[in-house]
Amino acid sequence: MYFNYADESQRHGSLNVTEDYVYYDGAYYGDWSVFTDPSDDLKERLVDFEQSKAEPPQDCWYLIRLHGAIDPEIIGPFPTQLGRDERARELRKENDEDVIVQLNSTDSNVAVNAYSAGYLANEADQ
Repeated sequence: MYFNYADESQRHGSLNVTEDYVYYDGAYYGDWSVFTDPSDDLKERLVDFEQSKAEPPQDCWYLIRLHGAIDPEIIGPFPTQLGRDERARELRKENDEDVIVQLNSTDSNVAVNAYSAGYLANEADQ
């Protein structure tokens, strides 16, 4: 969705609309409206638009491999979902004991860590 700035400066921007949600500044908004002439109280709530905040995050595709069903390893990101799925098939052929799960994310900063058995046992006692 393209728009012009309310200050009549001839500037314009664009917002991403996905399934009726508008993305801006790390959140998807489902309750939004378009105004050609906003009221004074709405004008008071306007903030400066930054185009970089309107760019939705990109999908990232990972695998999580649990070695021996215990020790986690993140593999990826893969450039495509198909590439990730092909690698999962290769891993399964190499070893049919490890747990392999897919992780779909919109953030390239992903971490997976295992709890030690002692840590979990101590938490249960409290």
